[in-house]
Amino acid sequence: VRNRAITIDSETYFNLQSVYFNDVPLVDDDGKFNFQQINFTENHTIRNAQNPNSLKLGFLFLWLFIITQIIIGTQVRSGIEVVSEIFPLLSPAQILERIGPIDQIHRTMGLFAVIWSLLLGIKVVKNEKSSQLKGFAASLAILALGQLLIGVLLAYIGLPALMQLFHLWIASLLTGFLLLIYT
Repeated sequence: VRNRAITIDSETYFNLQSVYFNDVPLVDDDGKFNFQQINFTENHTIRNAQNPNSLKLGFLFLWLFIITQIIIGTQVRSGIEVVSEIFPLLSPAQILERIGPIDQIHRTMGLFAVIWSLLLGIKVVKNEKSSQLKGFAASLAILALGQLLIGVLLAYIGLPALMQLFHLWIASLLTGFLLLIYT
């Protein structure tokens, strides 16, 4: 074998002369690529081209961040319940003021999660070939923006129970889409 190893995009492939597709070798007998088969290696999964490790780590850490955000959100919700039980005549804005810095932490982390989701989504849509992965990333960005909108509405229109349900429901969908994208 003349070509013991060939490096493509920092991936090393060994003995490519023994790799066939439709009974045609990937590397000809003279050790040169069979260009008829190059598209096969670029568009299919000889290597994991659709979800590189840097993106996978970005989505994994975003998933962990959103799980943490959900936990903090439950603390905000329990604080709202305690304060509104003790002070039933307070307005929603006054209730949020009384629960302490946990609400500001939740809001700040939420904004950061939306920005992070948008940046990852844009990176996937621009750089990836898989239309399914692009669809999941676009859905993630739309859900993140929807989550931000519902969070703002919760804070400014009086914490209605149905909006709280949607807020938690979209957070669950976000975690699900992140897992789909990660895998």
